[in-house]
Amino acid sequence: MPINVSKNTPTTLDSLKKFLFKQEINYKIKSSTDNISGNVKAPLVGGNLSILTSSLGTNYQPDFENKILFIEDIDEYLYKIDRMIWQLKFAGVFHQIKGLIIGHFTNIKDNSTAFGMSIEEIILQKVKEFDFPVIFNFPCGHENENLTLPFGIEMNLKVNSKTAELYN
Repeated sequence: MPINVSKNTPTTLDSLKKFLFKQEINYKIKSSTDNISGNVKAPLVGGNLSILTSSLGTNYQPDFENKILFIEDIDEYLYKIDRMIWQLKFAGVFHQIKGLIIGHFTNIKDNSTAFGMSIEEIILQKVKEFDFPVIFNFPCGHENENLTLPFGIEMNLKVNSKTAELYN
């Protein structure tokens, strides 16, 4: 998000420069225990979860077929995130994608009566029947560590128990 570029980390700014001047994306992060292993090569699509789900069924809905989906969000309630992930599933998005990257979910809220599930649990509940790799905690979204992700460009996604890699 360009709005916080003045606060972005050097790694974030370096990732933007490498993409703008060399068209290079090459990220390797420590794997989360919740990640789902696998290897795929596909174009990247996605963005803010609230915006994506509001576009479903409209002329502005992205093409999810054989893509790696990236999602992130900010200032949402857990129960709303749960509803939006169900909406992606019921719209058939998870039947179409080849991989899933979960970015920052920043300033997430809960009600006074706790929802009872984490972001990871919410997502894993909806994707457990599918056979695609999933990365949690990818450093992209609305925080100072915000790696560049080029939508529409074919990327390699490799996930195992130790590392998660995304590169072109």
